[in-house]
Amino acid sequence: MRHLFFSVFFVLLSALAAAADMPKKHIFLFLAEGMDGQHLALGRQAALLSGYAWYPEGLDEQKKPLAAAESFGSGRADTRNADGLPCDTEAAATAIACGVRTKNGYLGAGPEQEKLKSFAILAKEAGWKVALLSTGPINRGPSAAFFAHVADGTKAAQIALEMHLSKLNFFGGEKLAGSALEEQIALDAMKDNAYSVLYGERDLISYNGSGRIFCCTSGRLNAQERALDKDSVSLARQVEAALTIFGDQDGFFILAEGSGIGGKNGTSDTSALLAELDEFNEALGKAFDFEKKHPSDTLILVVSTHEAGRMEFLQPDRELTKDQIDLIRKQTRPLSAILDDLKTFAKENRKPENEGSFSEAIRITCEALGLRPDDLPPALPEKLSALWKAETFDAGAFLQLLLAERDRMAGVRWTPEIRQGKDTFVTAFGVGAALFNGSYDNVDIFRKLTETAFPSARAAEPEKTAPEQPQQTAGK
Repeated sequence: MRHLFFSVFFVLLSALAAAADMPKKHIFLFLAEGMDGQHLALGRQAALLSGYAWYPEGLDEQKKPLAAAESFGSGRADTRNADGLPCDTEAAATAIACGVRTKNGYLGAGPEQEKLKSFAILAKEAGWKVALLSTGPINRGPSAAFFAHVADGTKAAQIALEMHLSKLNFFGGEKLAGSALEEQIALDAMKDNAYSVLYGERDLISYNGSGRIFCCTSGRLNAQERALDKDSVSLARQVEAALTIFGDQDGFFILAEGSGIGGKNGTSDTSALLAELDEFNEALGKAFDFEKKHPSDTLILVVSTHEAGRMEFLQPDRELTKDQIDLIRKQTRPLSAILDDLKTFAKENRKPENEGSFSEAIRITCEALGLRPDDLPPALPEKLSALWKAETFDAGAFLQLLLAERDRMAGVRWTPEIRQGKDTFVTAFGVGAALFNGSYDNVDIFRKLTETAFPSARAAEPEKTAPEQPQQTAGK
């Protein structure tokens, strides 16, 4: 079946032919799944108020003092898919990774299910070292677009079996998505193909080899749980490990994916969202630390796959205070765990003769959310009391009332519907950053990366037309 993607492959072949003559570069791509402008603003404010001295002012879309400098780039990328509709995570990741608009759900595959070559594979073939790192399962998210080729991004088992085929140097993330049997088959395939499988921080510390690596957690943890688990490997730790193993003598491409940012839309959990942003910020800091030592050959790119958010600021024209950020951070456990505790307490103590149980339920829930019962407005305990005394206790509604009050005090709220933008932000720092200024299609991120990595590679004009349809035989 004929198609019109020859321009993309011409870019790849030209880049590889010129790679031997090019100075080695160091490229970091920080990919935030579903991050919108509100997420970005919250992450920046939290970072600055936490004293992240490295945090670049340029990440604030409203303040662009470095926009004219060669070492800074700020752009907006159109995120429509091959059908002209808003991209989902898979289609957006494929556009960024491979430079081709595709259908929603497709990973590393074009709209006719043709296999695409990603920038990660291009870098590997040029002799660079490559790391794909994530806060989630590496076989279930945007990172998979850089090595897999599937028409259904939920096919975790199939994606996992493509990991060893890529021969990339370093995979990092959570326990693989899929059944225990599917995971074991994928891990055995990796081990049979010269991959060392490391579980957690202790294995990573003891590793002294130089071969291919897959470093994962033994379970599924969110950012709050990773922060409490001493053996968990955070995104920042993964980036740090890749830098240690890769060194600075050869070119490298490190993808660091924040997979849990947009995913918090389903939970309305501001604290969990901020924990994901904090982890993303910490990892970004490792890249800026490296860039300070290697300013002449390092590019740091921060991109959102697509904008999809429900959180917003109560006062959009004012930044949150340190007290408000600290209030959000006081909740150190997921809402699901807090809800389970509340249900257990209610089951054991919600009895007419136990008059103090209601006050205790408020106390333990407030404490888990970072609130003080004395700070609650007078009308709220009355609503909570009605729920507590009802024939059937609705623990979820009880928790949501307190959560909404905590968020109000912190200056944020969650809207019923997800906001979906047709474009998303792109921010770049370092060598070649100015290429990313302006407005363009998300597929152009791939081409700009290629131009930055291999500047002598001559890129053809991007093909905008859809693939040709097969010609019908006469009479049919």
